[in-house]
Amino acid sequence: MSSRPEDVAVQESPPQPTLWIEGLTPEEIEELTKPQPREANEVDRLGSEMVTRELEVLELRQQNEAQGAQIVGLELRLLSLENS
Repeated sequence: MSSRPEDVAVQESPPQPTLWIEGLTPEEIEELTKPQPREANEVDRLGSEMVTRELEVLELRQQNEAQGAQIVGLELRLLSLENS
């Protein structure tokens, strides 16, 4: 027995009940769902301090290298003056 598409009964689903009624305005929903600032905990604070100290160390190393190069340059000038 072959059935043609027009012979197949289409079963419609019954209407679905409304399960949720929104009680908030769109503005209230937006206010509740926007990212909330969070207080930094001890780990965050210490991590931030550590990054600050590491940046300070890097800057001091760069200054140290620059001053070391200046000292070497001055010593070479002194040596050349002593030898002339």
